[in-house]
Amino acid sequence: MRPSCSLLSLFLIAPAAAQGFNVDVGQNLILWPTPSSSYGAASGQTGHWTAFDPSGLAGTLEDLSGGSTAVTLTTNVSSSVNLFPSVLPSGDDQALLEDFQFGGGLGEVVTFRFEGLNPANYTVYTYAANPGSGSDITQVSVVGSSSSTQNVQGPWLGTHDLGASYARHSVDASSGVIQIELQGVNPFPNDRTACNGIQIVPETLLGVTYCSPAEDNTTGVPGRMFATGSSSTAANDLTLRVQDLPQNEFGIFINSVASGFVPNPNNSQGNLCVIGSIGRYNALDELQNSGTAGAFELTLDLTQTPTPAGAVSILAGETWYFQCWYRDFLPGQGPTSNFTGAIEIPFL
Repeated sequence: MRPSCSLLSLFLIAPAAAQGFNVDVGQNLILWPTPSSSYGAASGQTGHWTAFDPSGLAGTLEDLSGGSTAVTLTTNVSSSVNLFPSVLPSGDDQALLEDFQFGGGLGEVVTFRFEGLNPANYTVYTYAANPGSGSDITQVSVVGSSSSTQNVQGPWLGTHDLGASYARHSVDASSGVIQIELQGVNPFPNDRTACNGIQIVPETLLGVTYCSPAEDNTTGVPGRMFATGSSSTAANDLTLRVQDLPQNEFGIFINSVASGFVPNPNNSQGNLCVIGSIGRYNALDELQNSGTAGAFELTLDLTQTPTPAGAVSILAGETWYFQCWYRDFLPGQGPTSNFTGAIEIPFL
């Protein structure tokens, strides 16, 4: 029996592509227009910049080509400021940074909420600095992100630097929503927040996932793991991320040059999928906690890859396997552990 056209369409429909957005937050007056489409700011994502005036509280976004979309951006504050006299030379940096949302205070959390995004993994660049001040500090977080809360503190020193002009967070926007939360760090009355602009950048996932889906944990779903950045050893820019973990539980990443399948090692609820000489990312600065987001991430140094024999450099042409082990707690039974799925990465 031939499948019907309607059944065929179910197989042929591809998921919607991830969307990129550049947003210039501020009044965007004549002296401070939106940046040019050739300006990629810190992310390098060029394309059209949507002007978002926070006094309007809500707006519909344009994509990188300047076309209209159904994606909306809302905020809960309406105050903004334009620096005068200018502290930056005229150009794209000035256009992005010198007009910005300026609000919050008295412990208020300022939100910027994107809705209607195509489900995907995104990196969020939040420009959150008063470029004329070295004392104003804005704390930036993204709801559900595996990246930690970050502080941004000016002044502008001529280039975009993480923590100086922007914060960077990775997030799974499978719900189509990204919510950024800002809060002033300084005591009253200097506790205002700043938001100069936002870039929503689609992430490219690396490697081949296997042993997936993993065994469910106490959240009712399996922990998920994926890799972003670059598989080039020369770039040395690889980040491992996990999500859908139990809240506030300890975990570590592990690696090997061999894959396999060991069910329930040491009475774990999950399956070990890297075997042989297993390296553990368990240095003090590598230990992880899932926090309230049930997620965490680690950017690897490929020149200091742990193995039982000591740290080694990953070389182009090698294939490595990565997985995450984490704690869990079974009601009525007590502490246990579990594993995410694993990832195979051929390095270039």
